[in-house]
Amino acid sequence: MLGFLRSPKLYVNCSFFYYRSFLSPCGSFKVGLTFSPSSFKFPAATKNIYHSLIFCTLESFYVAYGQLELNHLYLKLMGLFFSYLAWALGISLANSRSWRVWEFNSNIVSIVYIGLWEAFYFQKFSISGAIVEWPMYGRINGSWVISDEIWYGQGLRLLANSLNSVVLILGSVALVVRWIHAPYPDFLRLCYNISAFFLICSCSCTAITVSWNFAVDFYGQTTLDFPLSFPIGKEMLIRKRFSYVFPLGITTATLLLISAAMFSCGTFSIKQRSKVKPVTVRKHPPIKGVNEGPPVCNGCQ
Repeated sequence: MLGFLRSPKLYVNCSFFYYRSFLSPCGSFKVGLTFSPSSFKFPAATKNIYHSLIFCTLESFYVAYGQLELNHLYLKLMGLFFSYLAWALGISLANSRSWRVWEFNSNIVSIVYIGLWEAFYFQKFSISGAIVEWPMYGRINGSWVISDEIWYGQGLRLLANSLNSVVLILGSVALVVRWIHAPYPDFLRLCYNISAFFLICSCSCTAITVSWNFAVDFYGQTTLDFPLSFPIGKEMLIRKRFSYVFPLGITTATLLLISAAMFSCGTFSIKQRSKVKPVTVRKHPPIKGVNEGPPVCNGCQ
């Protein structure tokens, strides 16, 4: 079962021949259970067109990719997809304002959402005798008492996103080169090695940032404090909430690690193919015909 899942080429072949062997153009199975298209209320013409399109799509995919090394291409596509997904999650992680969610015993500001670069809260105002909550934003700048985990976390997040952006460029270029069958194995190996190394570095930066902030916030004593112009003080803090940042960061780091493993497998497969030497064909002297006799000397004639 695991071997079947690891072989996309076998999967394509089985899908193609399964559809061609078991489905008739009328929309019913030739053996086993019967499929009644009337339950779906499809006209016969629509049903035949639908099955013809599926058959042509499977056949075209088989003809186009059946002769290629789908295992290698599948790894590269999945690795690049996970890299793009991790990059998107990393951007949302850096822009999140829920790295710290603090509750305060105050009638003015009850909850403060603190991110790496910005804080968000609802402040209550009394307007004509009515209490109105107004969203407020505050930049985390020099007026704040910035803790070490926030300060270094900003740099680590910027580094992780920059490295992941470079990986996306290198991975896309390598995939295009592999797709057009350009004979540049050294270039592909270099792209995959750099991508795997950068992904591991980005994974480390992400895991360190979220783990450090989570540990200090819940199990340590952070030095982060508000500026003097802030409507409340830190001494009014009563509870800290668990947010989605830590699970999101661990998920992002896991995707980065999986992408690095897939790019490393691609490098190993390129090395294995480069070790295979072409077989040299030995040239044999021409064989004389059956009717050909021994050479005759001119003097003997």
